[in-house]
Amino acid sequence: MALDHVIPAGATGVGSMPGISVAEAVAIIAGELPDLPHVPELPARGPGSDLIGRTAVLLSEVWRDLGLDTTPTGWRLTGSSSAALRRGRSWLGEDLDRCEQVFGDSDGNFKLQMCGPWTFVAAVEAGQGGPALRDAGLVADIVTALAVAAQQHLDSVQRRLPNRQLVLQLDEPLLPAVLSGRIQSASGFTRLPEVPEGDAAAPLKQVVDTVDQPTMLHCCDSFPFSVAAAADFAGVSWDLALTPNPVDPVAAAFEAGQHLVIGAVPTTRSSETNEVNQTTTVWGYVQELWRRTGLSEADLSRVSFSPSCGLAGASPHQARAALGTAAELSVRSSR
Repeated sequence: MALDHVIPAGATGVGSMPGISVAEAVAIIAGELPDLPHVPELPARGPGSDLIGRTAVLLSEVWRDLGLDTTPTGWRLTGSSSAALRRGRSWLGEDLDRCEQVFGDSDGNFKLQMCGPWTFVAAVEAGQGGPALRDAGLVADIVTALAVAAQQHLDSVQRRLPNRQLVLQLDEPLLPAVLSGRIQSASGFTRLPEVPEGDAAAPLKQVVDTVDQPTMLHCCDSFPFSVAAAADFAGVSWDLALTPNPVDPVAAAFEAGQHLVIGAVPTTRSSETNEVNQTTTVWGYVQELWRRTGLSEADLSRVSFSPSCGLAGASPHQARAALGTAAELSVRSSR
């Protein structure tokens, strides 16, 4: 269920972190994000530790005939496991072990991320070539498996972190492209038809209704607020810079009870910009957005903040600074 679940205000990360050391990534997260830390993703380790590969690992646990292997351009569905999936499974275990060591004896909130169904089927090739998105039956099967895998993943993490309230984030960076018909066919010369918003919301709602923890939708493109509302997400997380004129949708989402996670912090900053100046600049953007919504200034204390997108392309120092800025924005909003 969704809107009856509460996501706490504070600061969080989107998911990905720089480098290949989970110990370093978790140390940064633990140090900068006391309100809503999360499982890190470390794509620099290679295929299997990226968003698609990690979600494929979770799907393969509930759908034994589902296999994925890498191609020169990404991932392809196969009928068997692969070295990439085996590596991904090992890395996920390593990441969760580290999170258990650091967060297992404490309480509070904790977030984990999975690829949403639309991005998964748009990014992964079917066995016969072309995006899995073009096969409606395969899409339906993947949605069902993903919903079950999400709950199973939550249960597994809950056993490791028994005193933590978990939050699930579905990452859908390709959802806007699915909605607007921008996903290329197998030939690359044509594009697949756009998916109507109502049709796009139904599979997402299936996942939301299956899991028993609050679920938020993240998208670092022009954010589909209407789809998120129809799918009954408890929260929405978006890149403020890539969502043009979000004033009315933001106000509507807040008034409907959805938790807002504003991706206001640039993932990297120039060496000339210190953290105090960056925080002040970003805070000005947030205040201007909030003023234009017409919502009460006091309501801003119920909002969360994050970097604009994942931090895989940042340095460890930049990642720490971005998460620290998000935390400072949260402090300012609560004053």
